[in-house]
Amino acid sequence: MQLSDEERKARKRRKAVIIVGLVLLVPTFALYIVNHIQTDVPSPLWTEADLPIPAEAENGWTPIKHYDSMTISGIDLEPLDKLLAAAREGTKLEDLGRLFQPARVVAGKIGEHTKICSEAFERKRLVIPCLSLETHACTTEPVEICARLVSFAALDETSRGSPRGAQLMSNMILRLTDAAANSPHPWMQARGLLSLRQSIHHGSVIIKWRRADTEPVRASLRRITDETLPLKNLVIGSYLLKHLALRQALERTDSWLLDKGEIMTGLNAAFETAARGGSLAPPPDHTTGMFWWFDNPVGKRMLDAVQPGADKDFVRTSELRTSVFTRRDEALKLR
Repeated sequence: MQLSDEERKARKRRKAVIIVGLVLLVPTFALYIVNHIQTDVPSPLWTEADLPIPAEAENGWTPIKHYDSMTISGIDLEPLDKLLAAAREGTKLEDLGRLFQPARVVAGKIGEHTKICSEAFERKRLVIPCLSLETHACTTEPVEICARLVSFAALDETSRGSPRGAQLMSNMILRLTDAAANSPHPWMQARGLLSLRQSIHHGSVIIKWRRADTEPVRASLRRITDETLPLKNLVIGSYLLKHLALRQALERTDSWLLDKGEIMTGLNAAFETAARGGSLAPPPDHTTGMFWWFDNPVGKRMLDAVQPGADKDFVRTSELRTSVFTRRDEALKLR
């Protein structure tokens, strides 16, 4: 029986549909199979135990953790800040009299806070015990407030010829070194480095004034070393935050187009060289190549989002750390 032209065209269309269906089915089936083969989740390279938090009794953070801008609300610290800025800029001690007078009036109103801060810096350790992705969950504000109060107290004592000024500054430099090195959150490490660098500036002022024994300040500066302020801790902090970000993202994501084990393996791979003592490499690009999307596409997007490796934040913090050592060396050369 001969088929009409319309029937032949319909048969060809059905064959075409079947062929196209088969062509699409094979890669779709392969995509499904590949993304259902899950990689074992590796152990993390580091955990928070690698940057342990000291006991509350020895942690200087404990008595000041409640401090914020409202703690000294109503008291204008501008006279203190002006005095500190002028001292850092090299204004001679004899020319600071007009700034010391109003600053001492303010200091008299916050004497109790200065005492608490000084005692916090006298404790054995100072670590900010926070690792979180929430914007306002972690803060260095208490440390920064105390650094301003104690810096002024140290310069004030030194201007009067009291050796207590050098000791106050020494304690603060040691504790800020600890905070910058051992706080688990990389943002807290960076802010700690800024406060430490500022305190070294103020320590330099005490050395220049030579109003009393400056050896406590010099001794604290000599204790800022690769051992007490290790680059590896910046690497660990970066890893911990990115591991936390990926873990939380995985908890919120339900997709067969991701492989949890492969994601964490990718994170570890970016940090493995640094874990063995090498340099931290720049973040790899997981979404290049024609078929990057074929296996674990959602997971690769996640990895690119957290930038595992020496991202811009890590590079800036590393440079900040280098500037701390530069400032330390300059201070120790003073006579």
